[in-house]
Amino acid sequence: MASRGVVSPSDSVAAFSNMLRCAFSTIAFLRGFCHAESFRDVQVGGMAFKRIIPQLTDDSAEANKIYEWIEGVIDAFKNGYLQQVSLQAYSADAFPRRELLEVYSFSVTKGAGGIPIIGAKCVQNCSATQTQKEVLCISSQQPYYGAGEMQSEPMFTKEALRTVIATMLHDLVVALEAMPTPDTQRCIGMRITYQEDATPPDYEPPHFAPVSRQQVLSDMARERLLSVARHCDGTSGYHNVDIGVMYQPPHPPEVYYDNDDATQASQDLCSADFQHEGEAVGDSTTSQQQQSFSSHHNNQNHGVLGYATCV
Repeated sequence: MASRGVVSPSDSVAAFSNMLRCAFSTIAFLRGFCHAESFRDVQVGGMAFKRIIPQLTDDSAEANKIYEWIEGVIDAFKNGYLQQVSLQAYSADAFPRRELLEVYSFSVTKGAGGIPIIGAKCVQNCSATQTQKEVLCISSQQPYYGAGEMQSEPMFTKEALRTVIATMLHDLVVALEAMPTPDTQRCIGMRITYQEDATPPDYEPPHFAPVSRQQVLSDMARERLLSVARHCDGTSGYHNVDIGVMYQPPHPPEVYYDNDDATQASQDLCSADFQHEGEAVGDSTTSQQQQSFSSHHNNQNHGVLGYATCV
């Protein structure tokens, strides 16, 4: 039995579920994906963040859709199937040949069964040419050793976990507030990658559907052209969560490849037409419309790719 005040596996799931809700909501608020009236303030570690609240109003379509996506992500996480989730923003005026503007990714790996790394590691890279600056944010809460436990097996306390999550959310806000304000209308989408060895072949979380291998590869090719605005990670001992914030730099870098085959492959991926690929997108600024496209279930190798986007 876990000692009082020590994080259990269920505590870890609950804490990171709430962190994901808060993180995606705060992104949506600060980047203007939906109306401000769709949020409420929440306190995490003594700091104020945002949470989306579903509403039945004419102005709440975007917020309600994002809320549904978040709950689908939480379902995958609680079942132990979530490997990565990405919220993507594209230029709406370029649709369907979309220009990728922003990506917010959350990656999940399993921890060492309660043996934590105390703190959250944050890496900031302000431009593609600057050297990365790494900071280790050490929690003031030291590992807890339960009665009779060997000192080689520390357990993570709830206080330490709250500090780590608050630090991760704070660093996310810092990155968001430093990003340039887009001067174009945007549409948004979300994708999930599953844990290959844990996810049933027929599983899809609510509000998601599988898509093709081509979109997986095309998304990856486009994301590699973005600049890293922030990277941070934290752990409960049972789950390790990594947050990445990427955006399009003012002057996208030229990309060079070692051979012609790689060049042609990249051109093929980046020129793909996405309209039929099944990623739900919505206008996140002025028109207040949410669009969805049915996904094709053929060419889906679920055990290998484990990939889905929202519908």
